[in-house]
Amino acid sequence: MEQIFKQAIASVIIFLLTFFGRVFAVSEVSLVSSAVAPGDTVEIPLVLSTSETVAALQCHIPELPGNLRLLEVCFEKKSPLFNSWSLFSNRLYNRSIKILGFDESLNGITGDCCELARLVVTADKIASPGVYSLELGGLLVINQDGQILASNPGTGYLTVSETDVVFDLQRDSIGYYDQSTQIRILVSTFTKVAGFQFDLVDSADIFRGIDCQNPFVDGWNVDCRELDNGSLRILAFGAPDTLLSAGSIFPLIVNVGTNPDVRGGAYPVSIEKITVSDENAESLSGVGNTAGVYVDSLLPASFDLLLPGDNYTVSAVWETQHVWQRSSFPPANEAIVYDLN
Repeated sequence: MEQIFKQAIASVIIFLLTFFGRVFAVSEVSLVSSAVAPGDTVEIPLVLSTSETVAALQCHIPELPGNLRLLEVCFEKKSPLFNSWSLFSNRLYNRSIKILGFDESLNGITGDCCELARLVVTADKIASPGVYSLELGGLLVINQDGQILASNPGTGYLTVSETDVVFDLQRDSIGYYDQSTQIRILVSTFTKVAGFQFDLVDSADIFRGIDCQNPFVDGWNVDCRELDNGSLRILAFGAPDTLLSAGSIFPLIVNVGTNPDVRGGAYPVSIEKITVSDENAESLSGVGNTAGVYVDSLLPASFDLLLPGDNYTVSAVWETQHVWQRSSFPPANEAIVYDLN
């Protein structure tokens, strides 16, 4: 009963605080990127980073994807800066978790990576290897003067794997008329890595490789080139003493040009022929996933007819030119050709 009463008080305080105004100082609340093996459990820290004084906050944690389950939210390992705070969590009707906290003294806190809570998450034994995004919703951050602070819900990632490196191809879409786009691959390391190579296989030939952006540490080089079979080979390696550290996640962006002849629909793109090495040139294990890249074939919703000048007239002439596949006007197998006189 006491906890329910405090939760009600917290909700009222946040409501009253939000009533008085808003200021634009950026704060961020996010889940720290973590890793777990199938069948194991991991504690994922929820942290606040702010240069302003924060006296109350709330956020929602959506239901986790796949075979991941949130067992509990615990506050025992919170930063000492939160010792004067009242902190609560409960499950909402949509299966998301609401976390709510406020400083009873309204003194507030300021700092970087202040741990607020930990999410205890388990991965089922049948959990598929991959990188899962951990996004927050309903974020509200308030200072001691009752003003809403501009805030960003940072995105963390949970990597499920028993291997040394995971290459996770993110699902994406390509516009039918896009001449170029980007393919995003999350590279998650579970041990120190000196270099790697893999092929990005596009069996339907929906795009061709242009180049790669280098997201890695200083001293690393990234090269990509298209092979005779249409695959895109990506090679990345670092100078001595520039290893990728364990427990890191890097977003590797591949710039590609799209094939103008491709039809709309979903196409499989996979990561194959993976080679990973450590500082002693010994082989490490790596795994890549297959994702669907969707080509959006929607045509523009409307067209503007460009009319000629005042000294011209327009006449419509029926000619058989090509088959109309979707329109009932004009009649099938006929097209309208405009003659300018």
